[in-house]
Amino acid sequence: MPSEHRHLLDESNDLLLCLCRACALLFDRDAAARGHYRLVPQRRLRVVDLDRVVDLDRVTDQDRVTDQDRVTDQDRAADQNRLADQDRVADPRRDGSDPRALGIPVGLAFVVPGDDGAVRARYPSPIGATHWDLEPAAWRRLVARAPVLAGLTPRVEALLANTARGRREFWIVPIDDCYRLVAIVRREWTGLSGGSRVWPAVDDFFAALPARSRRGSPLGRGAAGN
Repeated sequence: MPSEHRHLLDESNDLLLCLCRACALLFDRDAAARGHYRLVPQRRLRVVDLDRVVDLDRVTDQDRVTDQDRVTDQDRAADQNRLADQDRVADPRRDGSDPRALGIPVGLAFVVPGDDGAVRARYPSPIGATHWDLEPAAWRRLVARAPVLAGLTPRVEALLANTARGRREFWIVPIDDCYRLVAIVRREWTGLSGGSRVWPAVDDFFAALPARSRRGSPLGRGAAGN
């Protein structure tokens, strides 16, 4: 089996199976899956709507200023400066984009929608993928900010979030990418805080995603606008 290969989700036990190229072409047809298997897609798309921290008070403040009948240019300039300062200090947990705003206690996590509409979260840890109960209302707020998330393929695509150590990246990725990241964290983690190898390895994983998105399926390239 080549290092770059597709995966198939066995829906009966939620396991990922490796596929050769010929089998991947076969299971690319829904009829071949017979309701028991699901081919993991190759789409990798940066969710740019979540890259920027937005203070939830900002819209209210802007509406208040622009709706005033008599406001001087000096007042407008002062208000713009104040709002710019808010952008620099806004807490990502307030705008709903930080995993912790979803109830997840860490900044590196992935969220997977199910066929039943439920959304499940996991995060990489030294013992593997740790499950976390997601707050449905928080997820709905996140989808409102980034409507592309409503199109995640259930069970085989995920929102992958990295806000750890000052980073800010959000990607739609195949579920097998998430488990690659889980394996990296599990392999490189040492001691109580992770040691010196784990975070450079995580950074390398995210640095490679743009190239992997360009090598993806036609669906992935189209979705990314390439």
